[in-house]
Amino acid sequence: MRAVQMVCLFLFVITFSLLVAVEIDLGVGADITQSDETSLSCARLSLLASVGPLSIDLPIAQIWPSERRFELADPMLSYAGLNLKLPITVLYMKAGLGVQLKGLIDLVGGSIEGWDVPARVRAGLGLSDSGLFLEGGVNLDFTPSLESMSFFPYVAAGFVF
Repeated sequence: MRAVQMVCLFLFVITFSLLVAVEIDLGVGADITQSDETSLSCARLSLLASVGPLSIDLPIAQIWPSERRFELADPMLSYAGLNLKLPITVLYMKAGLGVQLKGLIDLVGGSIEGWDVPARVRAGLGLSDSGLFLEGGVNLDFTPSLESMSFFPYVAAGFVF
């Protein structure tokens, strides 16, 4: 019964956001982690999509340039959440909060508690003009219990519809 309620709530939120959506953003992003100040440790490539206030961050691959290694990413490590976008002429400020899909599935399945669901806070500045956007900012990945926390920059580019 609880799963049916969650699905109904999810469908309501999607329908409502489509009704009030001003724009749709589709793009590619890169989250960058560094082992020290001089070298790039790993870059995680993702497909990014936003419809009004709803967003999804679907990982594609991870790249380690120093090791010349490339791996496809697990799609269950995607983040879905809400965005707040404040336009200022062609510039905008963006803030978002999302939770990991695998964490939500584990929460519904009862294998973890709510304080252990991985979450992501994203804050950035962007430029949007002529149907294109370019954005940069910072990510903070954490669990609400604050047992794990990582902070790293990201860049994104794509199309605005």
